[in-house]
Amino acid sequence: MPPSSLTHLLDGARDATRTALRVGSQLPSRDNECDVGCAVATLNLAHLARVDGETDEARHLFAEARKLFVKFSITLGRDYADEMLRKLDAQSAGELSASKPPAASMLD
Repeated sequence: MPPSSLTHLLDGARDATRTALRVGSQLPSRDNECDVGCAVATLNLAHLARVDGETDEARHLFAEARKLFVKFSITLGRDYADEMLRKLDAQSAGELSASKPPAASMLD
């Protein structure tokens, strides 16, 4: 079987994450584990958008993940989402190091 392209792999990851969010939102009885899973899935979608260069979408999703982490009192997740939002702001302002290749900067 030929190796998949990065775009194909990212599309598959995005589809799987969206499916997890859809299934989680349709459960008749949600628990804390499900809620945290949805927050993390939203964070993952934000990363995928960032890797694809969809800065506005990434910013929206990181902000949404942050709200969920705050709602569920998960400080580590909230702080991480804040850090990623700051990185996006710095990237938009052109403050990221020009010495890093774009792909490496996206994965910071």
